[in-house]
Amino acid sequence: MRLDIKNLSFAYPGGDNVLKNISLCVDGAGITCLMGPNGSGKTTLLGCIMKIISDGRSISIDGTSLSKLKRSEISRRIAYIPQIHSVTFPYTVRDAVLMGRMAYAGLFGSPEKSDFEACERAMEQAGISGFADRTYSSLSGGEIRLVLLARALCQDAGIILMDEPTAFLDFRNELMFLESAARLAIENNVSVIMATHSPNHGFWFESRNVPVDCVLMSGGMIYGRGTPSEIITESSIKDVYGVESRIISDGAEKSVVMTAFS
Repeated sequence: MRLDIKNLSFAYPGGDNVLKNISLCVDGAGITCLMGPNGSGKTTLLGCIMKIISDGRSISIDGTSLSKLKRSEISRRIAYIPQIHSVTFPYTVRDAVLMGRMAYAGLFGSPEKSDFEACERAMEQAGISGFADRTYSSLSGGEIRLVLLARALCQDAGIILMDEPTAFLDFRNELMFLESAARLAIENNVSVIMATHSPNHGFWFESRNVPVDCVLMSGGMIYGRGTPSEIITESSIKDVYGVESRIISDGAEKSVVMTAFS
């Protein structure tokens, strides 16, 4: 599935432009890391892609403008994993994942056999079948992230948006989520667009031969785009984040180490 953004600018009511003339194309299975400091426009861009905060006229999917698509039609094409997710009702994990089929059944429609089959398949792929009957609210942060990933897979969308999906996770759960996201993007031929604060996420995907490119954002604009090795440099880190850094490599994998404010 191909996503095209052409000359997108956006401002919240009464404010200056948060996004300024953004043009971006994402096509095919793999990971696109949106990177940049707080306030650079990452979350706002995801909101525009979801047609939550804009009319979608500057964005198209497979050649069709978002402005011409109904909410349910967009949901069949784009899934979303938020940064902050509150659990209000005591759903089971299976029920939470099954909600990904609402784009097909409708808000008051009843799930069909194919919906339940998609739910079971998504849970198995995400590795959460073992706690399908547990109460969603009893899960750890890492488990909840995997449930949200399963729900996105159950939605059967060609594009999955993730807003800081590893925020608040410990090292183990962060790695578990990244591994699952990378594997499922390839296995399901999905384009994952992931907003992240960590430049090292791009290097991690690259070192494991996952198709990945990085989009560095600064001040509501795209600073640059390329593979992690091309775009994540000591110079670009200084320009975008305002800190001195060193890129450390052991031959197989690179990482960014912040050293001082510039």
